[in-house]
Amino acid sequence: MSQVFESPSLPSTPQPGYPNCEQCPLKALKPKFPTLKPDAALYLLHEYPYTPTTKAGELLKTLLARIGVTKSDTVNHSSALLCKPPKPLPPKLATQALKCCAPRVEKELEAHPGDKIIGFGPLTLELLTDHGHISEWTGAFLPITRWVGTKRKPGNAVVSKKQALITINPGIALADPPQKVTILHHLAKGWQTINGLLPPWTWPRIVTGFDGWDAVRAALDELESRDTHLGVDTETAGLAVTDELKDVALADEYLAICAQWPKAPEDIIQRFITLLQGPRLKVLQNGMFDYFVFRERKILLNNFAHDTTAAAAVLIPRLPRDLGFLSALFTNADRYKSDFRALSANAWRSEEKAKERAIYCARDAFMCRYLLDNEFLPRLQTEIHKGVEQYEALMAEIHIAIRMRSWGVWVDQAALTKHHKHLSRGIAGAARQLKKLGASYGIDDFNPAAPAHIKRLFTALKATSPALTASGLPSYTADILLGFTESPVPAIRYAARLVLIWRRLTKLDSTYIIDLPELIHADNRIRPNWKPFGAATRRWSCSNPNLQQIAKRRNE
Repeated sequence: MSQVFESPSLPSTPQPGYPNCEQCPLKALKPKFPTLKPDAALYLLHEYPYTPTTKAGELLKTLLARIGVTKSDTVNHSSALLCKPPKPLPPKLATQALKCCAPRVEKELEAHPGDKIIGFGPLTLELLTDHGHISEWTGAFLPITRWVGTKRKPGNAVVSKKQALITINPGIALADPPQKVTILHHLAKGWQTINGLLPPWTWPRIVTGFDGWDAVRAALDELESRDTHLGVDTETAGLAVTDELKDVALADEYLAICAQWPKAPEDIIQRFITLLQGPRLKVLQNGMFDYFVFRERKILLNNFAHDTTAAAAVLIPRLPRDLGFLSALFTNADRYKSDFRALSANAWRSEEKAKERAIYCARDAFMCRYLLDNEFLPRLQTEIHKGVEQYEALMAEIHIAIRMRSWGVWVDQAALTKHHKHLSRGIAGAARQLKKLGASYGIDDFNPAAPAHIKRLFTALKATSPALTASGLPSYTADILLGFTESPVPAIRYAARLVLIWRRLTKLDSTYIIDLPELIHADNRIRPNWKPFGAATRRWSCSNPNLQQIAKRRNE
């Protein structure tokens, strides 16, 4: 065994390659240096010192064995921080601690013979890259950047040429077992890449209007010459199907084409429409959205046969199903979706990013098709999953949901107005009685929507809440108020019932009455967004509005 450091003793003043413990918020703790082998092929960077005997450590050993890493001399375990605090540090202190440990980690990376490593957790992501929000960046190799002052900037040292694949902490999988699949896939991808067994990801040829409309026409000639299924994607200026349509992309195995819909010549738009309405099978991600984007523009998306979201619901029912997560889990593509989002908070609407958005849309269309052909259908057909029947059933449910949304639900607007008046009277009556009750206890202009007024009222009534909020104040949730309605003190019972009535009527009015007219279409119908596998348990869900949770009628 040998260490990167000649001695674990620390210099009294900061020196290159050593942690600056004197400036660290964890300086009261004893640092635990890793024992590193100079010829280890795999370098794993944890958030805190690695302990193989913990449950998380045992799980990691099991997962490493699953990908063929069984010899301890193959792996170096190090950590972003040399000390583990008794509880998580606040963000600013965590950043300060990482800054103090950064020189030591850089020295370890320079000594590591490979150019790729694997890291775990958000602290490691923050230490090695310029990114936050670990969920958006896991599963792909990212460039490692260096610390300069209090910020990270690309450097010209060996470290800056190295890359890190970040995944979630094994400890997360102890509380959320389905995440074992995520870690296993990421570890397998990282190990295969390190050993040169996984070739670099390559995108197909991408043609957009920015290459010239003649280039798009020639690409459409090529796409039309092959009678294979098509990946389809759209980009809109917002999250509603009625928002401005910016881009439409079509892709097969070799080519992805994107047309900027408002600016494309009419002949190109018509050729796109012919392909969309033609007999070739279509593959989409969350295809119901795109289906109704086209429907709003009088375009019928024909032969919508496959949805990668439905396939993922069968294969990984307890994991996320967004395309960014799926591409990072099942392919070795870069995190192109997160890279695009990082360009600008307004990237979807910005004309300055129109070229990048067009490429992004084309990549989405290709990724849908690639995942279906190369990952999802082969896995669904294996004996392990036996998922073809489930997937076909989900696709049938998607088409049922499309018909349900197309038909919509008729709204009796006269009854809607009547309900609003009735609820408004009930809300005003409960508020009036609460205001009178509050005044009798010295609370002027009592407001039932104000937590401070609720607290003052029940404090005056000497009704002690059995629970506290996250900020340490007494909690007055519906369950606690229901408990108060059983109080032997009449005033407490009366106050609790009034608050419950006020909250219930206000919720009904704001959720199902006030906002509903904005969702009514010209034919006097609302069209909720039905999802056959919207819940984690693959139950149906409904949104905009949620018609599954309309309260039952009852007398207050």
